[in-house]
Amino acid sequence: ATRLLARRLPTLRVGLGSNDTGRAPPQTKAPPVEVSANFRLKFSMFRAYGVTKADLIVWLLRAGRPAVVSDVDCAWLSRPQALLELQPTADVLAGTDCLDTAADDDRSDRSSVVPRCGHHPGSLWSAWFNTGVLAFRPTAEALSLASEWRDRMASVSGKPGENDCDHGCAGAVDDQLTFNQIVAGSPTKGKGEPIYPLRAAGDGGRVVFDGSRRRKIGPVSARVICSGHVFHIQQAVEPRACLVMHLTFVEAGLAGKFWRMREAGLWRLAPEPAGARYLSYTPAQPEPGPLLPARDPALGPKADLPGRTKDGWDVDTALRHTPRLAAHLALADKHIVGLRNAMAIARALGRELIMPRWLCLCERAQAPWDILPGCVKVGASTPLPFVCPVENLLDVEELEQLWLTGYLQVRPWTLLNASFHPQQHRPAAVTTVKWLPDEAEGGGGSGGGSG
Repeated sequence: ATRLLARRLPTLRVGLGSNDTGRAPPQTKAPPVEVSANFRLKFSMFRAYGVTKADLIVWLLRAGRPAVVSDVDCAWLSRPQALLELQPTADVLAGTDCLDTAADDDRSDRSSVVPRCGHHPGSLWSAWFNTGVLAFRPTAEALSLASEWRDRMASVSGKPGENDCDHGCAGAVDDQLTFNQIVAGSPTKGKGEPIYPLRAAGDGGRVVFDGSRRRKIGPVSARVICSGHVFHIQQAVEPRACLVMHLTFVEAGLAGKFWRMREAGLWRLAPEPAGARYLSYTPAQPEPGPLLPARDPALGPKADLPGRTKDGWDVDTALRHTPRLAAHLALADKHIVGLRNAMAIARALGRELIMPRWLCLCERAQAPWDILPGCVKVGASTPLPFVCPVENLLDVEELEQLWLTGYLQVRPWTLLNASFHPQQHRPAAVTTVKWLPDEAEGGGGSGGGSG
């Protein structure tokens, strides 16, 4: 690292407000780029970061070095060099937002596409890449892509006021949008771009040509660059084949991502401490037997849910016509009541509370039509029931206040699993609270002994 700094690698200084010292490092006299907490939506600043990232990649490629870059919300489970051992004919390797792992496994030539997973030969749409994890091999074509990426981002100048908006304005150009425009061979995003239909470029369809038909792009498997959805929801926090976890599809902001890192035992800066006195409990479980149907059988297998408006469905209509959603909400009610009771017991006993391993029957989504009626996000291979993240049922920022204010310390459900948290925990220090099956509906058990 010292040698790289001495060679004056491209650097963007990012100040953190009034706490920044303002001292420029020896290799640059540039002032810091001051950012707010919501750096991601300050597009002029975030784009400056993207330009510097691309400039660093260009610098490495010109030196004959490969480059692997990842966002700050990534956790590597293996050495990053392992990514360069995949799809050896590709100039550039990139992650995707594909959530259907089975569809992603199939890189045969076909026109049918699962949403977000159109990275196979013959695909006519949805070949979108996520720039959170990228690898560039030191080839002429990789260098040309990285250089064009840098130059196009650097040429954008948003109008005053546009850099504070969301994705719908002219100034909202970031590194991911620009990368995908270049790969697609078009200044816009949509069907009809030169990249389509995708054409195989090697490795049995696992490498495809970009829109220029010169550069070879390797869409990395969703089982290897794992989204937060694949890692936590589909794999129940099991690493499996993941080289890196990228915390996308986390609907709880930074607090949710931080909690997901703790849950997976990947927050190395502050590992979960051992030796406290704990309380855990077994939560309510889904009713035994087959899953309830996604839609009311009386509607027929292909009929749309009635009563849809531009905002979706009202609660009564959705519950009446989607038995699976109704069963999920009934189970969620028990989860909330059980947690309330366990929190009270843990505080009364002076114990740290280990969160339960909740099972859920319906995913969370920002739009109702993204999950209804099947209760699975469109284009996802989610098993039902699944281990649901905390943010599916709780406001994680509010939950954080329990330990930040000293009211109650809360630990992730994986705490006693040595594969996630290798430090030793004494079994005698755990009180188990079981949900009693003969409790009145909505109640929570409080059995168990003291540790």
